[in-house]
Amino acid sequence: MQQAIAPFDPTAAFFMAQESRPAYLEDIDFAGLPPVLRMLLVKDGTVTTAICAYFLEEVSTRQIGQQVVQLTAADRWLDLPAGAEVLRRQVMLQSAVDERLFVFAESLIAVERLPANMRQALAARNSNLGRILREDRSETLREGLWFGRERIDALPEPVARLCDGDFMSRSYRVVTGAAPMMIVTERFPMRSFENQPRLLRG
Repeated sequence: MQQAIAPFDPTAAFFMAQESRPAYLEDIDFAGLPPVLRMLLVKDGTVTTAICAYFLEEVSTRQIGQQVVQLTAADRWLDLPAGAEVLRRQVMLQSAVDERLFVFAESLIAVERLPANMRQALAARNSNLGRILREDRSETLREGLWFGRERIDALPEPVARLCDGDFMSRSYRVVTGAAPMMIVTERFPMRSFENQPRLLRG
């Protein structure tokens, strides 16, 4: 009898801490996701370029919050103790054509581990984190942490105005040298990516 072959799961090689995912994340059927969301979930690199290529639209970055805060508890994945200063940043990635929401992203950034030029770049209004990392040209590694379906009732007003709070969510950390520099959580509104037609030109 021929042995059954287990279905291929690309998330298994990308996310290193799925068993430690936050309790608010629900299971999600990876195979049942729209192809564009499957691709974005395991994208190793900036998602902005991938979204631009898929939708053939320019994507704009809108910063909706950025402040330095102190950790109330030690963060295992940033390898920082309680009381350490981190930059908490919230942005939206939107269509430059009709302001459709593609991503609601939050980052926790270890301030002391940021190169000076990156600190200056992040201080600019509506700066794009992926573009900053690419232009800095420093050697970094992205490590996927966990993913799942996330349903959020209390959203920042600019985000709530554009979606219903039903997201595919993923978190990863960016490591430089031997130290984690930031944790990024990207939330993709399910409604923005469902039933997308194949785009053809020419």
